[in-house]
Amino acid sequence: MKRLLCFVTILLFSTTMFAFIQNLSNETNVLHISDYRANVIKNRDKLYTISEVAIEEYQILADEGLEYVKSIKRIGISPVRPIIIDDSLYVAGKNNNSENIIKVIDISNDEMQFVRDINLGVGEAIAEIHNYGRYLIYTQYVSIINHVFDLDTNQEVTQYNFGAYNAIKDSLMFTLWISDETEISIENISDIYNPIHISLVSFPQMDFVVKYLFKDNYLFAVGNDKIAILDISDINNPTLVSFIDNIPYTLSDVEIFTGAKIVN
Repeated sequence: MKRLLCFVTILLFSTTMFAFIQNLSNETNVLHISDYRANVIKNRDKLYTISEVAIEEYQILADEGLEYVKSIKRIGISPVRPIIIDDSLYVAGKNNNSENIIKVIDISNDEMQFVRDINLGVGEAIAEIHNYGRYLIYTQYVSIINHVFDLDTNQEVTQYNFGAYNAIKDSLMFTLWISDETEISIENISDIYNPIHISLVSFPQMDFVVKYLFKDNYLFAVGNDKIAILDISDINNPTLVSFIDNIPYTLSDVEIFTGAKIVN
């Protein structure tokens, strides 16, 4: 339990919707950030911020400061958490025709380069994207449908009705369901066309989940001001281990960074 609480302490001091990064020895303002409502993702020695209007790239310096590298414009109703597959950054948004797109950015070189837009058509804005192998799985706002998109054929190949606010670990997909109480459904998607329901775990103390984090055999379901800690070592019988309530501020997002502390 002490180990869990130490881990949670790291999470609480690592919020990613931020205006600057504060290290133990210095402080670096992210001067070019276009909107304070930004998602952040780190890859090797680069940091990427994704706001409603731009994707921005920063070099992480030896002293853990940041050096601005490049910006690429984007249109988005709200920042959607990006994903990295191999050496490509995938960022959801809209184009000038109000169609849903996922921008593909090459991040293998000194400066990121725009590669292409994956056009997903007109509809509600994309709320989240995940990947499983060469598949993208995305969900739109006001929808419980999960669209499965094949990156090799550039086509949607199937859909799930699992619900919104998902996470994927190995071949397992974790999905939030809210009925009479908050529940997380666990599905096996190793056969992408024939998912198998594994189990369901409920925790009525929580009314919403904004993000999932995994550590060893534990799942941290992060709410607006709460964290539920689940033991998933037996995936057929996940159990609620601990529950942290009344966090004294709203958690917009959490992440783990080594050597730096992200603050509002």
